[in-house]
Amino acid sequence: MNADTAPDALLAARPPQAPADDDSDAAVGAARSDLKSHVEIHSHSQIELRSNYALDARGLYTVDTYLFVPRNVGLHRGNFTKEQFYGDMTSHMRLAAEPLPLSQLGDVHRTSSPLHRLAAELDAFRSSIRPPPSRPAAVHVKLYAYLYTISVKAELGRLAKRLKSRRARDEAERTELERKLLRTLRSARRALWAFRRVREGFRPFEQLCHRALAESLRVADEHMSLYLEERLSCFATTLDRRPQRLHGSDFVARCRLAAEALAREEAAYRRRCGYVTLDADDPAEGEYFTYRASQIKKNVHGALYLDPDKHSGDSFVRNAAAAVGAALAAIWALATQVPATLAGESVRAKTIFFIGAVLTYVMKDRIKALTNESLMRRIHAYDRVSWLHGASLEAVGLGMLRVRLRESMHFLPLDELPPEVSALRGSRPAVRFSESAPENVIHLRREIDLVTHGKAEPLPMGYCLHDIVRLNLRHFLVRLDDPFDHTTYFDQRRSTFASVDLPKVYHVNVVVRLSRNDAAGPPLARLDLWRIILRKDGIVRVEELGSRPVARPE
Repeated sequence: MNADTAPDALLAARPPQAPADDDSDAAVGAARSDLKSHVEIHSHSQIELRSNYALDARGLYTVDTYLFVPRNVGLHRGNFTKEQFYGDMTSHMRLAAEPLPLSQLGDVHRTSSPLHRLAAELDAFRSSIRPPPSRPAAVHVKLYAYLYTISVKAELGRLAKRLKSRRARDEAERTELERKLLRTLRSARRALWAFRRVREGFRPFEQLCHRALAESLRVADEHMSLYLEERLSCFATTLDRRPQRLHGSDFVARCRLAAEALAREEAAYRRRCGYVTLDADDPAEGEYFTYRASQIKKNVHGALYLDPDKHSGDSFVRNAAAAVGAALAAIWALATQVPATLAGESVRAKTIFFIGAVLTYVMKDRIKALTNESLMRRIHAYDRVSWLHGASLEAVGLGMLRVRLRESMHFLPLDELPPEVSALRGSRPAVRFSESAPENVIHLRREIDLVTHGKAEPLPMGYCLHDIVRLNLRHFLVRLDDPFDHTTYFDQRRSTFASVDLPKVYHVNVVVRLSRNDAAGPPLARLDLWRIILRKDGIVRVEELGSRPVARPE
């Protein structure tokens, strides 16, 4: 049965309403007004740097990333070029919103939730004589689905982390965990059905809506249901892996039953609506499941990304510099042709002019290259300049908002570091014990300029641009020693000599300086310090070491 022709089944399956929880958890993420960067592992060889830029605070955002690479890694300006660095860097920027806890996300009256705007669009259909434009609502639908998935992941992830701690052996802690789990499951169910009630309200107007809206409503519903089932499965796996710590109680059984009840409810709902479900006994169906789930996820997330458009000014500057260099080289070469016409000169004079001509032609290309490099450093301070645009911005009334992205990378001497960056790098716990090994510093600067031409429709509180930079460290890893170091030592407990294979790791410290400068208020800046633990076979972990605000950014 298709979801678009099954309103009775959907309404019949609606769960009973329950009062909202007053003691909800803290918000999933920090408020958008807080300048905050985040570094995490994306894969065994890639790290991911994230930051948000508020759309209602238009201005210039500057992200300075300093990578402190130990000299024993063997990476320096002589063997690591800009082309290699940018070849290992992938950046994405998409429309996002402030993360909300599930109990607030499903509140249709909360202006920071995309559901509020979606309900407003529905009210416009009910009260307008003519059908209002409905394409902008499709973006709010997909934003809601995206925020739902990250909220479910965050809230269940916090509970799973508490399960792994030693405190979970305590009866009082288990009672509190079970209470929070039940509350999280209720919030997840209510947030999902709040969306489905709004979707049901759009059903009489589907023939009048933009085609993208009807499609996004169905895809978002299916995506949220699939993702919820996946996270519930991961949580149940965490429960099963802790039997020794939770032995002697029926805590695991009760938690599993609660999670299974919600998963069973969603699986039955998807079958009624004709959505994809997984049957592991059928290989062909399993293949289709992974394909379909991937397509749904890309459909939800893909519409929120902005597309880069390389700025033509960069090419113009480079060509102009090349032309000037070629002209200077041509003038020098032309000067060597004049003595060739002086056939009446002495043999000594001819020899001198001949040697000069040969040296000139040998140096001609070098003159051109050096002239280009010198001019490029003086004329163009950025390696890449792009303008970002996307259908998502146009759909929500921000078609006049343009985002200019400028990037530059170079190796920076230690004595040229900003004082606040040097101070944070040298502070504890950034420096362990007597760590004082020399380092090479890679400086990546990204400037994001939000430019508005004309008057754009204001967005509700909490909407922002989500910036993602993925950096592949394969050029770091290939230069490292073997992942394990065979060490012999004297074992005091056994009073004998012993040997052991110890992991051989390297520390790459990262300082991220995020600043904002706009006309709406005073400049703001923040420093965040991270440590990346590397081994020959990949990234071991990422540690957050601290942060501090900067009172007076440069």
